[in-house]
Amino acid sequence: MAGDLFRRNRPFNQLDGFYTDWSRHLTERCLPTLRDFPTDAKNEAVLGDIHSYYDTLNHYANKNTILYFLLPSWRSNSLETPILLLGDINPRLFTSLVQSFIDDVGLSQDPIRTFSTLAAWEDLSLQLENTINGTVSRLLDETREAQDGFIRRFSDKWVSSFRGSQSGTVIMETATSVTTDEEGGGAAIMEELVRIFREANQLRKSVITDIAGVLTMNQKVLFLESVCKLLSGFKHQVLPLPMAY
Repeated sequence: MAGDLFRRNRPFNQLDGFYTDWSRHLTERCLPTLRDFPTDAKNEAVLGDIHSYYDTLNHYANKNTILYFLLPSWRSNSLETPILLLGDINPRLFTSLVQSFIDDVGLSQDPIRTFSTLAAWEDLSLQLENTINGTVSRLLDETREAQDGFIRRFSDKWVSSFRGSQSGTVIMETATSVTTDEEGGGAAIMEELVRIFREANQLRKSVITDIAGVLTMNQKVLFLESVCKLLSGFKHQVLPLPMAY
């Protein structure tokens, strides 16, 4: 479905273009595919594209790009922060979507797409909740530990920058010197963040796959459509007007 969207030879300065192309692919290819006479094969094709998206992010994540992926400038809208985790959608949102479908009164009256008959969900939801909570808690602890290490190395370099001819050092220069410091451990911290980011993406993939595995064809269409809309919604959106007080 995706042509060369998931190619592995993009230079760093074109990574933002990948997000743009991915958003367009979701809205122009994946969503119409799900809506136009859905089949199991079409569902699997869209699910495969979602897997490829996360695999591609993991491919391009390295010690030089990881901060871009964890803190992309176009995902800095504070209203989005509660549903994000380590640069992308919090996997808890995927399980919450299913529960919302189950609780939706209008959908419960649809004999084809209703989620009210999803008998396998209770056991799976408990299993996923335990997996997500345990993994997310550990990844956040590891992220805080890496951040603490970065702060210590940054402060050491910042203090030393006041000596002699280095008095003109700015924050960006100091931070960059930490990320590239092989001997001082800064580069190792970046590699640790890469590992954390990749594991978070693997968790997202597995949660989506496990959920899709217990859904009927029509339920899967609704779930994948919601996931696609979420993933595409970050790049092309109109910011809300400020609230009046």
